[in-house]
Amino acid sequence: MGENSAPVREAAIRGLEELGLAVDGELNAVRGGEPRLISPPYARVAVAVVPTDEELEIATQTYALVGKGGA
Repeated sequence: MGENSAPVREAAIRGLEELGLAVDGELNAVRGGEPRLISPPYARVAVAVVPTDEELEIATQTYALVGKGGA
């Protein structure tokens, strides 16, 4: 969620600090196509950005279903 939106990632984690989640502002601001951690070193839980291709996954699963005579 929020792969391309630092504000969305920050908002998703806000209020969860007591659970060990935190976002480093500088790491969160970095854009890139590779998986990366955006949590600060002191966080008890790692927070990562993992790029995905949801459209490809939906198309692949739809093709597999239709190709099997489903749907």
